[in-house]
Amino acid sequence: KETGFNVKIISARVNNGKGGWGNEFDHMAILVTLSEQWIADVGFGDSFIEPLRFELDSIQEDINGFYKIIKYNEEYYELMKSNDGKEFTGEYIFSLKERTPDEFTEMNFYHQTSPESHFTKNKVCTIAKVNSSSNGRITLTNDKLILTEGDQKITTVINSEEEFKKNLIEYFGIKI
Repeated sequence: KETGFNVKIISARVNNGKGGWGNEFDHMAILVTLSEQWIADVGFGDSFIEPLRFELDSIQEDINGFYKIIKYNEEYYELMKSNDGKEFTGEYIFSLKERTPDEFTEMNFYHQTSPESHFTKNKVCTIAKVNSSSNGRITLTNDKLILTEGDQKITTVINSEEEFKKNLIEYFGIKI
C-alpha cells in the first residue's frame, strides 16, 4: 500500500493433513489488484515464489510446482498444488474478504505459545533460494539440515545444539 499498490490482506485456512482445514486467520496472504488480481504469499513454506493470477481452474507453473485456484464453496477458494501438473492437493482455502492485521492476533498467539502448534513443537528455519537454473531451499530443524537444489535433497543430521547454532549462522546469518 505504501508504494502505491492496490492490495488487501486476506485470511487463509491451512490444510490440517486430516481432511480438514485450520482455523480462520491461520495464515495471511495478500490479494494484489493490477489490471488483474494476483495472490502474493511468500510465507507459506515450500510453495509458490512468484505471485499467482487469481484465475479459476487455470494451471500455473512456478519453480516449486504447479498451482491452480478452484472455487471451494460459496465463501472460499482453494489453492491447490501439484508436482506433476496432474494430481493436485489442497494447500489452503481463502476468502476474498479484506482483513486487518489485528484479526490475526489470536492465531498468532496460538502459533507462538500453544503446545499443539507445530511452530512450538520444533525449531524450524527455512528460506527459498532461487537462481536462473533451478529452485532450491535451505531448511534447518531441531535435528536436520536439508539443502534442496532442484530435485536433489541433501539431508544432514544435527547432533547437538552447538551444531544447530553453527548452521543457523552459516546458512541464515542468525546468531542466538
